Amino acid sequence: MRMTPIIEKLFVNRDKEMSIFRQMLKKQSAKRIMTIRAAGGTGKSWLMARLQHECSCEEVSMCEVDFKSSRILDYLAVLRHTRDAYGARYFGAFTSLVNEYTQPHPPVQIGGGSASVSAKIDVKDVIESKVEVAGRDIIVVKDNYLLLPETQSVPLSQIREHVTAEFANCLRSFIATRQEPVVWFFDHFESASEEVVPWLYDEFLMRTLDPEFNNLIVVIAGREVPQFGLEWDHVACSCHLGKLTVNDFAEYVRKTTIPMSKETVTWLHRVFDGDIQQFALELQAYKQEAGL
Repeated sequence: MRMTPIIEKLFVNRDKEMSIFRQMLKKQSAKRIMTIRAAGGTGKSWLMARLQHECSCEEVSMCEVDFKSSRILDYLAVLRHTRDAYGARYFGAFTSLVNEYTQPHPPVQIGGGSASVSAKIDVKDVIESKVEVAGRDIIVVKDNYLLLPETQSVPLSQIREHVTAEFANCLRSFIATRQEPVVWFFDHFESASEEVVPWLYDEFLMRTLDPEFNNLIVVIAGREVPQFGLEWDHVACSCHLGKLTVNDFAEYVRKTTIPMSKETVTWLHRVFDGDIQQFALELQAYKQEAGL
């Protein structure tokens, strides 16, 4: 979710979370992993949009992985999406390795005393992108986007380990090209697949404890988020977004410039049970109907 003028104007509360993130961006804190746990309607999406807006203002490289997307189903989809967001040119070794593992092995047909090889690859299996070079569009094939196969000699767990390690090496090299931090957002973590959850925590984030990843900031948000142990205390912090208060509602109403008494705001806060998102939608509809 990207920042819009209406969110910028009406953003309320969450000053603590914004302060923590700003300190991380400015390297004023040793923390570089931030979890944001929030129930529905507490303004988590608005906060994520505000954090990403902060990155844009500071010209910080960022990527958002939204697990609510139907395209992010496994760890490889996470890595491919991230590569494309940061720039495929920095992840050539990773792409080559994926292509190596997913290269079709056509069957050998033997007949009439001769051997022949046949294979069929559909065009839809190949993803292309356009880049501009000297004013001309050049087609670049990033990888064939086939699934990683399991063979008798190489199990999927070993392939996953190899691919993850290569991606981490590429990400480390990419980070080294930046003076400012690199930010990686994960949203709607509760929708992550059963494969992704342990992979992200046990196989990937463990690698980021290496000092060479000190310039990487990771923000994980959702109704459920990973619980980091004591060994992470020096780099990880957790935030819990509670329901907004009556005063938060009053501030929001004030910013909308809609006249409303304190008693009315209190009543609406109770009606919407602190759900600022639903309240905002209803208030916007009211403004349109009333021509305010």
